[in-house]
Amino acid sequence: MEVWTNVQYRPPTAGDTVRAEVTEAGRRRVIEPRKDGMMMTRPILCAIALLLAGCATMQSVVNSKDQGTVRTYALSKDQAYDAAIRILRSNPGFDHLEQDRASGYLMGAFNSSLGFLGVWIEPSDGADTKVTAVLKTRTPFPAMTEKGFHDRLANAVK
Repeated sequence: MEVWTNVQYRPPTAGDTVRAEVTEAGRRRVIEPRKDGMMMTRPILCAIALLLAGCATMQSVVNSKDQGTVRTYALSKDQAYDAAIRILRSNPGFDHLEQDRASGYLMGAFNSSLGFLGVWIEPSDGADTKVTAVLKTRTPFPAMTEKGFHDRLANAVK
């Protein structure tokens, strides 16, 4: 009779080879871990995830205002602000919206704070309004991009 001590069972993971061996005691399952380098890939993926996790905070959006996408629109500050609120609220990925109308500032959090879109609305030359959008995200598929925001704002102007 075969006696096993200190044997730990683990369910098979993707890529493992599972084979069955017939022994005198009956049938048992043997799991052979994959040998394609996945053991090195997991730590690398974890390191990348940790690096990305530090990239998206509300403060990082505020600090990056000068690096955002800027466009000028033939709207008053109030018209641009109202249109920006409608755009952010109509996007299903946005969970939270901070706003300060007096300073022309909006901050939208999306996908349970996996990313933030900051919008600054300031008077420009004449009757035009300058709109700056800054996106910081932890996900490769944000709910909205800076370009997407500006495109929707441009369509709202028409």
